[in-house]
Amino acid sequence: MIRKKTLKTLEYDAVIGILAGFASTTSGRKLCEALQPLPSFQESEAALDETDDALTRLLKFGELPLKGISAINPAVRRAEAGAVLDCPDFLRLAAFLRAVERLLDEVADVGEGGDLKIHDRVRALKALPGFRRRLEQSIKDDRELFDQASEKLRKIRLNLREAQAAVRRELDRVLTKQGDALQENLITLRGGPVCGPGPV
Repeated sequence: MIRKKTLKTLEYDAVIGILAGFASTTSGRKLCEALQPLPSFQESEAALDETDDALTRLLKFGELPLKGISAINPAVRRAEAGAVLDCPDFLRLAAFLRAVERLLDEVADVGEGGDLKIHDRVRALKALPGFRRRLEQSIKDDRELFDQASEKLRKIRLNLREAQAAVRRELDRVLTKQGDALQENLITLRGGPVCGPGPV
């Protein structure tokens, strides 16, 4: 175990800070910040081999396409616990799955010199294109689902629109019949209760 004084002399915290600055995700940054010197020469040598492997990848093939990778662990843990996820959670999951597909495409045919440990790690990932497409077809934005997200939701929204149309027709009929008692013939629906003009 390396003593704290030795780590301070080596400016270990500064090196870790520089490393963490290159992380693409919050979870990756936390992993970097938690790094400690390995306890044995053999483990250190194995870790250096992985570093050399990653450097070879960078110099020979360029950076891996990590755009869209984000920390989905909190959402996955909540789902495993039976909690209901919200739209932003599903959007992050879809972005993550797109990124996985890009990574797998990137290492699928790297050609000569592509036999690298970092590529093996990427190949261990599993693409879920069907699930990803279902998410993208269901989530409109970070606040709303598309009607086709589920058959039940589609029917509920259809019934709601029909009910709103019926209310409009009835109010139009009342306004036409009782026009003299009202200020103006105007009806506004604002995603909640029906709002109409007050009496004169």
